[in-house]
Amino acid sequence: MCKFKIIDEGDRVYLKFKGDLTIEHGEKIKEALNQVLTQGKDIFVDLDDMIKVDLCFIQALLAAQKSAWNSQLSFMVSENEVLKKYAQSLGCMLKKMKVFSPEVLKLVKNKTNIKEL
Repeated sequence: MCKFKIIDEGDRVYLKFKGDLTIEHGEKIKEALNQVLTQGKDIFVDLDDMIKVDLCFIQALLAAQKSAWNSQLSFMVSENEVLKKYAQSLGCMLKKMKVFSPEVLKLVKNKTNIKEL
């Protein structure tokens, strides 16, 4: 299962994923990332409810980040242990990805209408 929710907050967009972010759900992941990229606003990706991840998702996330940066947009991703452990198992650290801590995510959520999926 893979779900996503997009919340438009004026000058930024929040994308909240839930479930398995794997190749089986690649089209849905691509759809979600494309929807937020086409809005031309800063992007915050919330991965708090991610259960499973694979290389397909990491590649999609990095490609979306590159697209956002090429458009002079901010692209931030919430810190997630599942993602971190998977990346480490592949031998990478995701150093290029702007990751924000749970404390920052809490502040961001308090300023938005993000609700559970």
